[in-house]
Amino acid sequence: MRILIAEDQKQLSQSIKTLLEKERYEVEQAFDGETALDRLYEQHFDLLLLDIMMPKLDGISLLKNLRAHDNNIATLMLTARDQVEDRVNGLDAGADDYLPKPFSNLELLARIRSLLRRHSEHKKSILGVSDLTLNTVTRHVIRGEEAIVLTAKEFMILELFLHHPNVILTRLQLSEHIWGEGCIERSDNAIDAHLKNLRRKIGEGIITTQRGIGYIVRSRG
Repeated sequence: MRILIAEDQKQLSQSIKTLLEKERYEVEQAFDGETALDRLYEQHFDLLLLDIMMPKLDGISLLKNLRAHDNNIATLMLTARDQVEDRVNGLDAGADDYLPKPFSNLELLARIRSLLRRHSEHKKSILGVSDLTLNTVTRHVIRGEEAIVLTAKEFMILELFLHHPNVILTRLQLSEHIWGEGCIERSDNAIDAHLKNLRRKIGEGIITTQRGIGYIVRSRG
């Protein structure tokens, strides 16, 4: 797991870095907001430890920039104990949690483990391609900002495609996913009807036909 520490107090930053490396995290540091933002756009990190008061770009502005560009990195904001307004602003800007200074090493490690666990579980439940997302837990489907209502079978078909991006799926595979192997209810006409309705609801460009073979959802990422 890779963690970025965005903290301008170098002694504190180094202390946190040493602690995290003992726990076998891979850690990098940034001592001002602009450097931290550049690192976050250039590299992948699993978690951000973010101080509010930093030179060049403050933590609130940095976080708003990330969220505006759909960067949902797990973020633990470090705040002064008596600055309630900063904590509220941080959470409103998209922070996942906050930790007031001074803090204990044990609490910091516990908060980090909790955040990483929550984000890992969340990622597993969210499938998507392009601007379409499917939540396997809530069963919500959204394209852009529009919620899409699917039948149970349409949802099953879309979920199968999103679990297997860039893989051509045949009518037989789709049928067996819905009705089970060898089920007498299966028919190509039924699959075609479900696919037609699903494609109409989710819009163009998601499910494409591979003539004579099957269908595919291509991931551009």
